[in-house]
Amino acid sequence: EQMYRCTTLYRRTDDILELEEGLPTRVLRAACAEANFHPSRNVFTTLLKENLEIRECNLFGVHNVTSLSLDSQTKMCDLHGFNRLEIQCSSPEQVQFIRECPISDRATYFCQGGWEERVKAAELLPPQPSFPFVYQDNFIFARDNNPVVNDPIAEEVVNENITRGFIIAKPKRRDSNSIRRVCLMYTVINGTFGWTVGKSGCDRTIRPGSVGEHRFNTTVIGPCSGCDY
Repeated sequence: EQMYRCTTLYRRTDDILELEEGLPTRVLRAACAEANFHPSRNVFTTLLKENLEIRECNLFGVHNVTSLSLDSQTKMCDLHGFNRLEIQCSSPEQVQFIRECPISDRATYFCQGGWEERVKAAELLPPQPSFPFVYQDNFIFARDNNPVVNDPIAEEVVNENITRGFIIAKPKRRDSNSIRRVCLMYTVINGTFGWTVGKSGCDRTIRPGSVGEHRFNTTVIGPCSGCDY
């Protein structure tokens, strides 16, 4: 049976495209009607260039971690925990998750592209249903089955425009069990950053920092110290 979808292709960076697809319909002229093409119901697919290169990160500065939940682990000094986030501090292409505790450590990721956009805060609630994401450089991810958490947004900012951003990054250290890359999704509301680490693509159906197996919240301390770039 022949079906039609309305689609829009966005160039997010020179190496990253995003495909937006509406609902299928049997009527060609109805494919792009609002009933079949609306951002809250559409499927977004992130398309990556093959052999994606390292790029300068699209954020800059030092963040203090105010809370986190990593597979239900909530203590910053536990294994895999961290209490500081540095972006472009060691180099313009690096994001570092730093644990300054009795047992210190840091995990380094290299940015491969990112972008920001302005959206209504109300669009982040309630969370919408999830869909699978497909990447074009020969790997396919199924979305995590994360619990939906309806963390309310302050009433005074619900109708305001906020910043939502995405950073594609790959880990510096990889083994046979580690993932190839992640999508760091974030929002900025009243100076607070909410983050969710997407292991299965860049997910527009969640509110970063409130939903996801790996999520955390930060505030900006300031610029990197001793950086010349």
